[in-house]
Amino acid sequence: MDDLDLSLLRAMYPRRSWSVWGIDPRVTVLEAARAVGLGRNAARLRQRRWRAEGFWLGTDVWPNPALFGAGVARYELLLASTQRADEVLDRLDAVEGALRAYTGYGDERSPHPGTSVSVLCIDGTRGAVSGRRREQLRRLVPERGVRGPFAMTPPRPTYTPDRLDWRIVRAARAAPDHSSRRLARDLEIPERRARRRWNSLIEGRCLWYIPNFDWSRSPSVVFHVVSDASEHVRAVAHAMESVYPHLLPLEVDPAVYGNRLDPPEGLVVARVPVASAAAVQQVASRLLAIPHVRTVAPDYPLQARSYDRWFAQQLADPPDGADRPTEPADSQ
Repeated sequence: MDDLDLSLLRAMYPRRSWSVWGIDPRVTVLEAARAVGLGRNAARLRQRRWRAEGFWLGTDVWPNPALFGAGVARYELLLASTQRADEVLDRLDAVEGALRAYTGYGDERSPHPGTSVSVLCIDGTRGAVSGRRREQLRRLVPERGVRGPFAMTPPRPTYTPDRLDWRIVRAARAAPDHSSRRLARDLEIPERRARRRWNSLIEGRCLWYIPNFDWSRSPSVVFHVVSDASEHVRAVAHAMESVYPHLLPLEVDPAVYGNRLDPPEGLVVARVPVASAAAVQQVASRLLAIPHVRTVAPDYPLQARSYDRWFAQQLADPPDGADRPTEPADSQ
């Protein structure tokens, strides 16, 4: 990926910030192209190349776990070697409440030194379920062990789905690439109604579209930048963007990373395209020169894998929200 690819990717996310909660599926190729100064056909060709070359492996659609009264926690599995990563990713499917896993490599400055797998799980911080899950994870990596759970805070839903909404959720999960128009055809409902409901689910933080990217195919590095105080986070983030206009920043939200920072200094995470070890050191030096930056640590992310079992169980019998008493006229 070059700088233009990364800018195009950034345009697909809400608020143009890389979010662990996913992209905005309503951003059309034309809108993304305009945001980065590309023609629609050029942008479409780049997105097709991402898929053809195995970088963009597809998209998962998740209902917000908070709709089911659940939270999210993260575990870090420390591996003895990179060669074990694929085996661990395969075996995580059997772990209770596992949602998604990321593999990566970090040097001694990184929050994840050596090879590690970060695992997002449901309700990882409470009671017997937490203890049972931690034991399952420990058996996967007996050589170096498990860190966590670290509590994470998903965005709170602002919309309550009813029976039709849950039908739309299931249809979107079955066909993640379908627009609201195609979802309407799939469900045999009026297009305007499908679009209104789909928009409400997305804007109400009920429905997340999680892309699966194979970052081992892209020469880029994730930098964890810690500021000297939480009130300086946004200033640091803006300064980073001025230094590297094409970087892909994570949402500036300490809750995303849970209770890993103690004391809770500010954390900014950004992906920067780099092609060599010398370039990594150069980027780290430039980031350290930004006012209020205390430490900079690089990570080399590799792959991501999603696990569907928990969501499938919940959607077999979703919360029974009341149907909307009135629906605006579909012809308006």
